[in-house]
Amino acid sequence: MAEVQRHGFDFENWVKETFFAEFNAKYTQKWDVPAEANCLVKIPKEFHHLPVSIKTYKFGSPIGFGDALRQYNNNEDFLLIVVFWKQDGNYKNFVAVEGVKIFANDWKNLFSPLNVDELTFLDSTIKNIELHYSEARKLAKELKNSNKFKQTKIILNPKIDSKTQRRLQCNLPFNIFWQDFAGKEPCQNIDCELFGEKVPNPFLSGQRTFKAKIKID
Repeated sequence: MAEVQRHGFDFENWVKETFFAEFNAKYTQKWDVPAEANCLVKIPKEFHHLPVSIKTYKFGSPIGFGDALRQYNNNEDFLLIVVFWKQDGNYKNFVAVEGVKIFANDWKNLFSPLNVDELTFLDSTIKNIELHYSEARKLAKELKNSNKFKQTKIILNPKIDSKTQRRLQCNLPFNIFWQDFAGKEPCQNIDCELFGEKVPNPFLSGQRTFKAKIKID
């Protein structure tokens, strides 16, 4: 495991060990914690028996949720636990954490005014291997810049390269998370707590470096 990514795994493991019953986790499973494992007293009762998604992101960054169609088609309420970090040398300090209930209807409304056919058309255009990757990029950009696609609260991110990558992912903007779901202004606190438990700090984790990528605006 790369040290620059370890903080995310460490936080997820801390959450699971602190708040949830034992279960056999699989990397490919839909939720980080299944609904049946969410039943312990440390979790507020209003969140019991909800599946759980755990996210770790830099303070101010959008929150990644992977495949856009899968997120659009989600019909389950769920508990979203997000922790945000800030870099301090070789360490990452967790400075904000929230656990919020996401209602399925509110989640789908992030994609409004798009319907499933329009989203599927963008997804299938991106994944059409009969199109040269440059043509797929061009068409995806045109669709994404059309009026209805520009109105969504969620950010749609086509991922197309010259090799085999053909995906449509989505991100939840930082400000939308705080305004629409946390219901407060974002703030930082090195002594942040989740459900009354202090989040451990700091985590040894270097800064990430990225290769230049072509962005589809």
